[in-house]
Order: sequence, then structure tokens, then C-alpha cells
Amino acid sequence: MNRVAGLVLATLVLLLNVTLTQAQPRCPTDGTEPSVPCDASGQCFHRCCLTSGLCPAFSCTVSLDAPNDAGTTCVGQCLDEIDCRPFNPGHLGGCPPGEVCIGTVVCKGVSGCGGARAGDICLIAGEVIKVCSSVTP
Repeated sequence: MNRVAGLVLATLVLLLNVTLTQAQPRCPTDGTEPSVPCDASGQCFHRCCLTSGLCPAFSCTVSLDAPNDAGTTCVGQCLDEIDCRPFNPGHLGGCPPGEVCIGTVVCKGVSGCGGARAGDICLIAGEVIKVCSSVTP
């Protein structure tokens, strides 16, 4: 009886180990840049996961393959004119501390949109927004 119980326990440990070591899909799967875990590769937008709404870095270049990060940081009047609406509805109250969220630009008023366009891809980290206008789906 002890031998059978031991074999069952050993089998469970091996099965659990195999399950835990299977890699969760990452965006992208080639591993050339930092990426984030995702539920499925079909939920990836560049190196970000749309399901979680998270990106690997607060950089249009690293997270979204933009040519560079020049002029992407939204400061001053820009922050008065736009919001970045996260893709993940769970982040509408703000991106989790220490994380980078992906969303789209929403213009606050009719006078301008901070040099961006409604619908542009944006990144949020804390209270800071980066507008990645050169990124296309």
C-alpha cells in the first residue's frame, strides 16, 4: 500500500512539474526584445498583450517596434488635451503600479489633441503618457 501511494505521489509530482515548466506564450515569441506573458499569441500587439493590457517597457521602440521614442512623451499642455484609454477595462482607474499599460488616445476637448490623433496608440506608466503615433496595427 505504501509503495502504491509512493508511486501515485511521484507521478503527481512529475505531472505537476511538467505543467509548471511549460512556457506561457510571450509577445512576441522570438525572444529578441523584452516581452510580456500572454494568454495566446493571437492576443499580442507587437510585444504587448492585449488581454492583460500590459507592455514590457515604457518605450514605443521596445514595446511597439516604433522607429524611435523622439517626441513621444506627453507633458505640459499635452496632458491637458489627451487621455490614454487602456485596452484592458480593468485598468480604467489607472495602470497597476510598476506596470506599463497600452491604450488609445482620447482627445479631452475640441481645441486640440496635444499634437496626437484620437485612436493613436499610447503607453501609460503611472501618470505619464507616451503617444506612439508612428505605430500601426
